[in-house]
Amino acid sequence: MKVKAINMYQIQIPFQEPFRISSGEVTKSNSIIVRVTSEEGQIGYGEAAPMDGDFYSDITPAHCWQILKELCPGLIGKEFLGEDDFARLEASSSFARAAIETALWDCLAQERKQPLYNLIGGSKRRIDCGLAVGIFDSIDELLNSISRYLKGGYRRVKIKIKPGWDVEPIKAVRRSFGEIPLFVDANAAYTIDDVDVFRELDNYNLMMYEQPFGVKALEEHAELARRVKTPVCLDEGVADVSDAKRAVELGSAKIINIKLQRVGGLGPALAIYRICHRAGIDLWCGTMPELGVGQAAGLHLATLPGFVYPSDLGPSLRFFKDDLVNPFLEMDQNGQIEPPAKLGLGVEVDQEKLERLATAKEEW
Repeated sequence: MKVKAINMYQIQIPFQEPFRISSGEVTKSNSIIVRVTSEEGQIGYGEAAPMDGDFYSDITPAHCWQILKELCPGLIGKEFLGEDDFARLEASSSFARAAIETALWDCLAQERKQPLYNLIGGSKRRIDCGLAVGIFDSIDELLNSISRYLKGGYRRVKIKIKPGWDVEPIKAVRRSFGEIPLFVDANAAYTIDDVDVFRELDNYNLMMYEQPFGVKALEEHAELARRVKTPVCLDEGVADVSDAKRAVELGSAKIINIKLQRVGGLGPALAIYRICHRAGIDLWCGTMPELGVGQAAGLHLATLPGFVYPSDLGPSLRFFKDDLVNPFLEMDQNGQIEPPAKLGLGVEVDQEKLERLATAKEEW
């Protein structure tokens, strides 16, 4: 598969409601959609989903746009035959790399006449969707949000926490909703000095503690894992293969959340997956969140053996007021989504809407 042309679009779509975590709040997507056209005629799409400010990363949408502007021209005329070729793709932002690599995988899978999950070693199966809710101004708002979304069939609930918003919200959720599958995500808001908070949370039968400490705190996570009953899950703490290997060696986590945007696309995700799966670490697939293009890539990843927990992936209108894929991604009444079974990524992008909503464009 040889690259003939690349188009790039900046897209802003409002969230259904402000999404707040321990590091800040966002109200709209700032996604960058990459469209690759191959010499053989395939058209592939990928998405970068950086957020404003330091919500999750120090890579801003403007920075990611600039990185892609520098990367894309050099790819014209390049040939990509598989995962080994993708591994040589370099970018100084994991978001930018995920966007261009996903579009290339999409083209390659179409050329091979396969759905993407087949090409990466997955299989056709429905993916459990989990509900992720942010931090609210009051517990009543939190409970109302959970109640509203649970009616759709979600398979578990994840609650964002931070110091001062942890035990009491969980206590209230257990009181209101009983023994629903439930866990917390700290987004690195705590330190090992806060171990007593997690010991208290042990009383609420949670599925896991996601990323309690900082991104480099693998030893501290290993210590926490020894001192609490609830399994520790790493997210931001595993950015690459070396992090995954060290986490396995230290016993930092029993569970890993793989986000394509965080690790730089399917190639790096597959490398991390293989290390974790061999070590007996369970996995699940997260989202920034992304629009339908990025979510579809995550659905394909989540079909691999070892992705055993419900994902953060969901229907098109869960997080955002609109989407670029047509038809929208839909969750069934059992709280599941089936990855698109068409060739490649399997989603159709509404090109007219993409052109209309774009706040900036580039082409090579």
